[in-house]
Amino acid sequence: MNGNPLTFIIIMMAVMTLPTLLMSKTQKKQQQNRQFMLDSLEKGDEVITSAGFTGVIDTVKEASFIVKFSPDGIRMEIAKEAILRKAEEEDDIPELETEYDYVIDDDSDDAKDDGDENLPD
Repeated sequence: MNGNPLTFIIIMMAVMTLPTLLMSKTQKKQQQNRQFMLDSLEKGDEVITSAGFTGVIDTVKEASFIVKFSPDGIRMEIAKEAILRKAEEEDDIPELETEYDYVIDDDSDDAKDDGDENLPD
């Protein structure tokens, strides 16, 4: 290439910087959505923690929640960052189809062919 080396350097910097800027913008949006969700939680909301436990918010504090985890009234103080999402949001997740949804039971037809009950009298 007989082009200007400065042009090559500028193009390479743009190629390396552009994806980083786009990713940081989407990450910032996700952080804002998460912060909005945490700020909107209130007493009585059912939540799922990052450890996978489901409970109901009993008290809202500045940096944490007191969450009731069982009908026996076990309460624990949980940091806001440890809340994964509201439990009601599970209904919005589409149910995945599995390979077992479409299994055809071919064994039932084979069992009839092997038995004596299908033989003519």
